[in-house]
Amino acid sequence: MPGSDKADRGKTMTYVFMYGTLKRQEANHYHLQQKENGLAEFVGPAHTETKYPLVVATKYNLPFLLWAEGSGHQIHGEVYRIDDRMLNWLDDFEGHPTYYERDRLKVFVTKDTDQNAEVTDGTASKSHEQLLECWAYFLKKFPPHTLKRTTYSEYSNDTVDGKTYLEESDMVVRFEQLLLLDNNDNIGKAGAMIQDTQSAEPRSDHSVDISVSVVAPAYKF
Repeated sequence: MPGSDKADRGKTMTYVFMYGTLKRQEANHYHLQQKENGLAEFVGPAHTETKYPLVVATKYNLPFLLWAEGSGHQIHGEVYRIDDRMLNWLDDFEGHPTYYERDRLKVFVTKDTDQNAEVTDGTASKSHEQLLECWAYFLKKFPPHTLKRTTYSEYSNDTVDGKTYLEESDMVVRFEQLLLLDNNDNIGKAGAMIQDTQSAEPRSDHSVDISVSVVAPAYKF
């Protein structure tokens, strides 16, 4: 398990990298503070070791970290130390493994060496970066044209091109929008029905895999 250790009373703890609405000052951060969901301790700000594409998509303006290492930017976010209960809650919240999928990545997390030390030489307290392996939630199945979207190095509900996160409690509704889109909006203006999941065309590594029949609006994003 990435970066796991043992906490008091024998709890297994691990690290997770947050890049979207669960960060501090974002819409869903309060979930990490609810004890019934488990334990989540803020470790520090962090950025990924390598580049990934971070996009904002669907009419709900959801942040998606695409499973395409080497594209996009080094992503800035936050690292939390969590227990198994919180990890299970996050899996459910993110729809793992059906929608977002949890996988490993490496990040540099910044920690102050001594936040309370008095400054006597006129310099600020030093900080250092520690390389950690963390869990993160990726979008692994997506339309190929998604890689052509604007990518960001950091998500903020206040600064992403004026796009505001819209809460939608139904995970299926949110992701059906993404899965049913194509770049030319050929699936249908008013709606779409996918009945046959087989395709005669060869599929790319980032092609969409829909294993059930779905009826949903097709929104272009």
